[in-house]
Amino acid sequence: MTATSHCIPPDDVEMLSAVFEELLRECHSRRDSPEAQDLAARLITIYQSGVRDTMLLRKLTISVRGSRPVSARTT
Repeated sequence: MTATSHCIPPDDVEMLSAVFEELLRECHSRRDSPEAQDLAARLITIYQSGVRDTMLLRKLTISVRGSRPVSARTT
């Protein structure tokens, strides 16, 4: 395996950043919170598994979290 196989292409960095920002809004999380770090780690792990679709990245990141975003919860 080469060092470049671990690199994330610039276009994907932009896409991951946009997905991450959406997740922060959906989860009502601050960028500097422990939850944000957890979201980012899960997002990257899912990306590294081969998922590139933005909607699927969001859904899988939230489902791994164990619950839906606050805005989607029913009362």
